[in-house]
Amino acid sequence: MWKALLLIVLFQVSGPAETAGPILPLEDVLSEKRLAKYQSKTKYHDRLKVLREALEARSKRLPLLIDQRNLATIYRSLGEMRTICSYAMDISLEETKEKERRSKEVKKLEIVLRKLGEILRDTKLEVPLENRAPFDQTKQELEELREQLLRQLFGKALGGSSSDRFQFTSGAVTSAPVPARSQRGLWDLDKFTEEEFSDIQEAQELRKRVEVLLEIADARFDEIDRRRSGLEWEDEEPNPLEFHTYEDMLFAYTRALEAIMSNIDEKAEMRTAPEKDIRKSLKELEKKVKKFIPRLEALEDLIRSQKDEALADQYLEALETSDTAHQGALYGLGAPTED
Repeated sequence: MWKALLLIVLFQVSGPAETAGPILPLEDVLSEKRLAKYQSKTKYHDRLKVLREALEARSKRLPLLIDQRNLATIYRSLGEMRTICSYAMDISLEETKEKERRSKEVKKLEIVLRKLGEILRDTKLEVPLENRAPFDQTKQELEELREQLLRQLFGKALGGSSSDRFQFTSGAVTSAPVPARSQRGLWDLDKFTEEEFSDIQEAQELRKRVEVLLEIADARFDEIDRRRSGLEWEDEEPNPLEFHTYEDMLFAYTRALEAIMSNIDEKAEMRTAPEKDIRKSLKELEKKVKKFIPRLEALEDLIRSQKDEALADQYLEALETSDTAHQGALYGLGAPTED
């Protein structure tokens, strides 16, 4: 109760509650430089990149505007987000070339929209209840654009409302209702096997731990390739990934890369590993991820054929994490990053 009263006091100077306003002209939203760049481009993916960058800038700015407690500037920023989404939707609906409709920029924008939706969900709780309508409308328009992009990437089966089939909690997507699962160990949180989890714990030196995590990532691709090829499991020992879904394996791959980046960052920041080991770890990460990315991209047809939004989300996250890991490794090695 006290928080609600405090919010009313903090925001009451900005006037009465407002509803979401109309779509603004693009020239009122983009900077002069961005507008000129947008107008000079003719290809869908180039224009989408300009709009994505503008949306990313506003997603970073929104928490700062919330801290300033000025509803007028907050509403203006939300209106700009809706305008950007409107233009992105228009050019997405107009684009007919399949290569363009499934370009890397479409994947990048989908990820931005997903993260921005989470930001809107959290930040609207910082304003009084009667001032939240523009947040809800903006989030709805973001979700409509995101569903359009998912249709482009993975087919029409993903075009319906996700609320009928999935529930979103803490940024994760799980099938609803969630079936009861047997009690598992800590390793299952990352979708690693028990043996893999033990290997990670035993690998105290940075280079060894990176090696183990890269082997985990590699194993997921090998198992996916085996299933897609229809090959039988030929080892005498049972297949440790037999009951792992495609989503489980992409999740484990993503977690392995995130763990590598986290370990390297920590060792570099705390100076608890020799510089030569850090550089060698970065080189190994860069070399392996450069090979992982084409293997990921080769799975796009599989992901579309599964018609599973949670799997599609995880696939896009795996792509984004791979790109982040590759760019980060290049940067750490002092090499120029790729656009």
